[in-house]
Amino acid sequence: MIRIGRSGKWHCKKCKSKSKHAHIQALEDYYLLFKRTITNAELREYLGIQSKMAANRILEKLDLQRVYSGRHCYYKLTYPLKLK
Repeated sequence: MIRIGRSGKWHCKKCKSKSKHAHIQALEDYYLLFKRTITNAELREYLGIQSKMAANRILEKLDLQRVYSGRHCYYKLTYPLKLK
């Protein structure tokens, strides 16, 4: 699925379905397949998003613990993920 503009909706080109929360399932898969933390840059790479602000909005809407490590921060993923 690809993210469409500022609407925050995800669109599947193959089946034409749309979803506002497709990223949640993708991040739960990330948690199970890779690791239990994620940075803004890792989120953008994994979801195919270019905008740092869009990635930040996605992370802020989820109920995740933010951990600072020097100048950088990362987010602790949980399973299942919950919206704030």
